[in-house]
Amino acid sequence: TSEETVSLLTGIDHSPVTNLCMSYDLDFRKLKHHLATASIKTRLLLLQALRWRITRIAPEERDILMLTYARHDLLSLHPHSEPTLMSGFFSPAHSATPHPLQQAAARLVNTLASLHCGRDYLCSAGCGLVKVLVACLRGDKGIKKDKITSDMIIATLQKLSLRHSQRITMIELGVVEWLVQSLSAEYTNMRTYTLEYTTALLMNLCLHRQAKERCVPLSKLVLKVLSGLLGTELTHAVPYVNGTLYSLLANPLINQEAKKMGLCKVLDHYLQRSDGEMHKQLEYILRLHRGDCQPDQSSVLSEEENEGDDTEAVDLLEDELDTEDPVRTSHGELHGEQLLYQQYRLLFPYHGVVHPSSSLVPSGEVLVRPTTPRLHSSSTRDTPAPQESSPPPTAATSIDLSEESVTLPTTHDSDNLVVESFESEQEKEEEEDQSESCKSPVTAQTSVGDTEGGTIAYKLGQSLAISPS
Repeated sequence: TSEETVSLLTGIDHSPVTNLCMSYDLDFRKLKHHLATASIKTRLLLLQALRWRITRIAPEERDILMLTYARHDLLSLHPHSEPTLMSGFFSPAHSATPHPLQQAAARLVNTLASLHCGRDYLCSAGCGLVKVLVACLRGDKGIKKDKITSDMIIATLQKLSLRHSQRITMIELGVVEWLVQSLSAEYTNMRTYTLEYTTALLMNLCLHRQAKERCVPLSKLVLKVLSGLLGTELTHAVPYVNGTLYSLLANPLINQEAKKMGLCKVLDHYLQRSDGEMHKQLEYILRLHRGDCQPDQSSVLSEEENEGDDTEAVDLLEDELDTEDPVRTSHGELHGEQLLYQQYRLLFPYHGVVHPSSSLVPSGEVLVRPTTPRLHSSSTRDTPAPQESSPPPTAATSIDLSEESVTLPTTHDSDNLVVESFESEQEKEEEEDQSESCKSPVTAQTSVGDTEGGTIAYKLGQSLAISPS
């Protein structure tokens, strides 16, 4: 029943404390100031609280909450040509990496990207955020990151790849090559979540001719990786592997290399051991490889096109957004909604000074387009997501401070993140900003140019299992 489904959820707390967030306005001016300048622990707790607002609120209220974040430009994406706040999180100056702020910011951005209206906001300022994320992922300028941060960035990029302009930027930044190298080195040891989003991102990018051309010099490596992935036990990723193979084999040079490598025998091997939709997919790919059919030209996306092809109507918040969170508070410390209410509640509500963009409001044969894992297997956070190789979801952290007595880690490695002492920083900052919080807030108006439309990727007889599981 639906009631049983809710009870299996990843810890959504429907208590009055959780629902408190819709009963008051936040002082976004003070909030954004502290996100940029406060102590490390204050910023960690704020990033966590802002994420929990989305993951723990009732699904029907998420769009309203996300619209509030967007119209106040929570992440200070505007009007900067480059998101300096995000750069500070993912490439912290004068700090060793990996850094706890990287993971906390990556979890929040991934959560926002999980929602259609969240993607509207993240893409509203162009591709600056993608550039920051890719720089962190590639380790530019010696940046290091922990495994969870890397997973969150890959998942965020995959969700943003539903937008044409974001895909083109990723291709130009070399994300295709990075994904191929990463899969080659690690796919046998990747967790389900990582492999799903890595292969789905590669498939979305390879819909473009430019991405296929970038794979030509890597044709032996990428074909070897994809052939190996056809036999992976993490079957949720196989539909994306099939999609990538189909796209790449449409390139004559890659297909020729595949014939030299004996891909035909590999495909035939898995074809004999498959059934249902997977059998039909492999059969169609094999026919294309042998030259018995021509690739569907509608599956080739032009770099000149400017369609808005993010047509995913369902929002999904995965369990992984909140699980294994290293940010913990000591007994009695403010955190979550209580932190926002006590320290960042606006005493005098806004009176029409912000103007939300209307475009931020969510609006036998298969058509496969840029897509996101799990959307069809778990349509909202009210449905349990698959957890084959990942640890089981943890229960929601209670807002009742009396039930918590955990401490923050105190080392710099990926499993134990350094956090600055909190002490009475919140109270000091509250006194400094109290007088300013009553003034007219500085607001940033966003605009989004998404248009309707979708992209046909290829046809495989019947529907690909677009969602893992």
